Amino acid sequence: MTVLVVVDGGEGGAARRKPGEIAGRWSGSEVYRTETIELRAGDRVRWTRNDKGLGLVNIHTAEVVAITGGKVSFRLEDGRMLSLNEGDPQLHYLDHA
Repeated sequence: MTVLVVVDGGEGGAARRKPGEIAGRWSGSEVYRTETIELRAGDRVRWTRNDKGLGLVNIHTAEVVAITGGKVSFRLEDGRMLSLNEGDPQLHYLDHA
């Protein structure tokens, strides 16, 4: 049996997905809404998605150190510094802590 999920993409669009063929390694699907948040130096944020390459674990927090030249710099819980350019996909997976 094949399961097909149709998600309203807004503005008259629809997205068709087969949950067993996309997303997480356990054959799951992800549904989320992107919202714009304002960041300022000193803000605490938390990651909402793991990124093994960057060493980010969801629920870990960081402090926004600076926002300059289209780049956001963070101090992570373990003391490491991380800078992400505007448009970096990882910026979609953070929220205020």
